[in-house]
Amino acid sequence: LKGIEFNADPLKDYRDVASQGLYSGQMLSQNYGGGTANIEFEALTGFSMELLNPQMTTPYTMMVSKEASFPSLVSTLKAQNYQTTAIHPYNTSMYKRKDVYHTFGFDQFLDEKTMKYQETLSKGGYISDESAFAEVLDLLSEDPSQPQFVHLVTMQTHMPYTNKYSDSAYQLVDDNNKGNGIENYAQDIAYTSKALLTLMGEISELDRPTVVVFWGDHLPSIYSDQVLEENEDVTAHLTEYFVYDSREDSPTIKQTVSPFYFPSLVGESSGIQTTGFMALLND
Repeated sequence: LKGIEFNADPLKDYRDVASQGLYSGQMLSQNYGGGTANIEFEALTGFSMELLNPQMTTPYTMMVSKEASFPSLVSTLKAQNYQTTAIHPYNTSMYKRKDVYHTFGFDQFLDEKTMKYQETLSKGGYISDESAFAEVLDLLSEDPSQPQFVHLVTMQTHMPYTNKYSDSAYQLVDDNNKGNGIENYAQDIAYTSKALLTLMGEISELDRPTVVVFWGDHLPSIYSDQVLEENEDVTAHLTEYFVYDSREDSPTIKQTVSPFYFPSLVGESSGIQTTGFMALLND
């Protein structure tokens, strides 16, 4: 965002990882400051929120949770003998995820109480991304002959940020924008970037071909009106993403995508049977 400048780049490790991806760039999020479940809905189903009635503000709670089943990347991969796991280091009731994940057909749902790794980085903070990534690695390190689909929604970088850490290595250059926990948020994503760098190093050593899709769901609502006015409306809706395939070493394709295209990008990987719907999205 224009008007936000740090003394160092909190995304340095992330950029090193993303540069090795098959695709990378920025994801066009429909939300700013909230609405994680809607981005998640698009990313798992390939359905754009644009196609739904305006009154359908949250498909997870208003539609999906009331269905016996719902077409998604989960059901597509289950039909191809994948074991499917959802991980969310928080409670199961938020956005009715327990019901939604059951509807999607996940084989198991690991939450803040059932995860093996539950370390935090701050007192009273959420389970760290390092712990969440360790949970994923455990699953991927099991029988390599059993295909795995793991859907992880992390919590470490969620607000509130004020007083989250006693000190941040990332300081704003402009004193006018200090406050609202922006410097702690920068520290948060730096911790995540470092954990991600470690995760991807471990994944590259796995005895199984692996595709990783990583993205930020939305920016936090911590920026002043002045900062938002300095930027184009769309800028506050752009987050980072990459798609990595351990079997690919071609140059990274830079492009901006909407989250409902993620199933089709996953479907491009060899070993996954492309569906007609994935082909439609690709087209």
